[in-house]
Amino acid sequence: MNFVVLTSALSSCNANMFSASRLLYGLASAGSAPRALHHTTRRRVPGRALTVTTLAVGVGVLFNYLAPADAFITLTSVVSTSGLWTWSMIAISHMRFRRRLALEGAPLPVFRLPGAPWTNIFVVAMVVIVLVSLAFEGDTRVGLYTGAVWFALLTIIYVARQRVARGR
Repeated sequence: MNFVVLTSALSSCNANMFSASRLLYGLASAGSAPRALHHTTRRRVPGRALTVTTLAVGVGVLFNYLAPADAFITLTSVVSTSGLWTWSMIAISHMRFRRRLALEGAPLPVFRLPGAPWTNIFVVAMVVIVLVSLAFEGDTRVGLYTGAVWFALLTIIYVARQRVARGR
């Protein structure tokens, strides 16, 4: 393997491990992830969050070992589905934010999205087109299945947490 490619891959992995573990730590700090992930080591490293991140990467490595021909396309489609979800939620949230400001008669923020709300509608339309494209291809459909299971799991956890918070 080319030294430059290997160095680049390791650098990317290092940056992603750092950001993912810090993200988990930050979510735990805000109460949006298990409190146990808020723990740091003596050197102020979010050790438990880093361990969870390392285990997640380990699952990817194991999958690549067990199914090398399918690993890249499968993992890419799963990651793409989550990215598409994120971008659609950003666009939809922005449209709802602008609508709420208009209903309240509040001024729009100084920084504005050019072409809004049409740019938001365009983003959501493109997301739908990509999702439909993923659905037509057998290799990438797994990302949609995984996303559906993930969202169902998150919904169950959310509902359970709401019931606990209300004391039911």
